[in-house]
Amino acid sequence: MRAPSGGELLGSLDLLRRRRQPYADLIADIVVATLERFPPPLDLPLLEIGSGTGQLREWLPGSLRERTIHTDPSGPALRALRDRAPQARTRIAATEQLPFADASTAAVMGLCVFDAIPEAAHSRGVAEVGRVVAAGGHFVHFADMDTLLAGPCAKFIGAGPSARRDPLSPP
Repeated sequence: MRAPSGGELLGSLDLLRRRRQPYADLIADIVVATLERFPPPLDLPLLEIGSGTGQLREWLPGSLRERTIHTDPSGPALRALRDRAPQARTRIAATEQLPFADASTAAVMGLCVFDAIPEAAHSRGVAEVGRVVAAGGHFVHFADMDTLLAGPCAKFIGAGPSARRDPLSPP
């Protein structure tokens, strides 16, 4: 499968932004409520995987936005994010190969990330998320569109001691 060009990717991300716009306030409320219910520890940075042009960043509470490092494998997407938020910390990185030390982040967050990466990369992405989240930290995957998360969530839950079941999902 051919990777989209920078222009194609930015066009697709812009389309997603426009489709989410009618629900932006509701999604922002969900993001804030989730992070209030599961607050990340204060002493480590947060990591956003698959940040694209920064849609999730817009919905983060200011105090968490300042602590977040945004990653994406696309340089053009991260440049667009920095155009919107020049103070944003960004790093080119794929979810399945994160350039961070073990247990170095308070939380890893994503917005529909596992829908965007090839299914063959899910196991490696799950392992990387589990590797970089510190004990007591969280993995929060916001899914506002059709998702393919059953496989990655099952793998993450079984990935190790820092992985936890979603307390809101049925047993």
